[in-house]
Amino acid sequence: DDIYLRVLFIEAEQPLAVVSLDLLAVDEKILDDLRRISRRTLGEAFAVVAATHTHSAPATLFSNPLLTYGSTTFREDYYRFFLERAERAFEAASSTYPASVSLHEARVRGVGRDRNDPARPVGNIARVLSFNTPAGRILLLNYGVHPTVLGPNNLYISSDLVGYAVRHLRRRGGVKGVIFTNSAAANVSTRYTRKAQSFEEAERLGSVLAEQVLEAISSEGESLLLERIQVEKLLVSVEYEDPRAKLKELLRNLPGLVARSRGRRARALAEALAAALFLAGVGRRSALPRAARVEVDWVRADSSLGILALPFELHTDVAGMLESRAMSSGLRHFMVFSYANGYHGYLAPEGELSYEKLAQLLSAGSRRRLLEELLLLIK
Repeated sequence: DDIYLRVLFIEAEQPLAVVSLDLLAVDEKILDDLRRISRRTLGEAFAVVAATHTHSAPATLFSNPLLTYGSTTFREDYYRFFLERAERAFEAASSTYPASVSLHEARVRGVGRDRNDPARPVGNIARVLSFNTPAGRILLLNYGVHPTVLGPNNLYISSDLVGYAVRHLRRRGGVKGVIFTNSAAANVSTRYTRKAQSFEEAERLGSVLAEQVLEAISSEGESLLLERIQVEKLLVSVEYEDPRAKLKELLRNLPGLVARSRGRRARALAEALAAALFLAGVGRRSALPRAARVEVDWVRADSSLGILALPFELHTDVAGMLESRAMSSGLRHFMVFSYANGYHGYLAPEGELSYEKLAQLLSAGSRRRLLEELLLLIK
């Protein structure tokens, strides 16, 4: 199926553009070029660029070694085609309509679970901004899940379950457009809900998600006034661990890590070996930069909604901590846009034996400083 670049443009005191890409992630070159196009077409709008995280999209747009495992995949001809299509999307978004806005929530069942422990709660809330315009209804859908129904053996390009959810909302729900943003999804997947790794199953799970969203937006929802939007951009310097050194440490400590896992030793061993394969691949093929700058965007709208956009695969436990901070600051609603404005790997809880923690490349000090900065930002 086709993959898309979608743009939602909100005209306000501080204009905002939300860009959703059916890609694994967003690297810095894509971010810079799309923001350049945004400035030319949408003026002073602040552009947040996020990926849906489908694992079945081309890697030929990427130059970030974390996204290519150090391989040279970038293709200039495809990138030019991508930018041409992006120009069209931004130009189409520049034609705006008056809109009333409402916020809805759906407790989603049967789609995503913790991929390490299916009994562990992960929130499973889909948050929806509904824009009702004379031209039709536009949805911004925020839900956290790995779109990996199709699995590693699939070689066809696809937006996976996200694309099927979007099409279901448009065809069955009469929705004109849907912008999907992935929330805290590091540890959430369809591992325990899918019945197969096929396009038919991706369609089924996408439809399950879409039907629950349609039920949520059938009610009135909470009205929002988005005339006043405030954006703060945080830049944090971080350091990466050497993946080869991290791999050696993991292998050295593997027996003890598995022994401490008690009732889930088989799963712990599988997660550790998967992390070892990832670290070996990155370390063998790529000279990763030892340091980088991370951009995090904090968007407040209508004094009741906060949106945190960050370039990580965010674990639901970390997202829960950040949401608690947002609620204590007086906000009623909180969204996370993961895979946004770059890519820096996993951001996982401290002290947990999981694939996400073992494959996390941020140094311990950088992770601690970043979380401190995030808690200060969310106010």
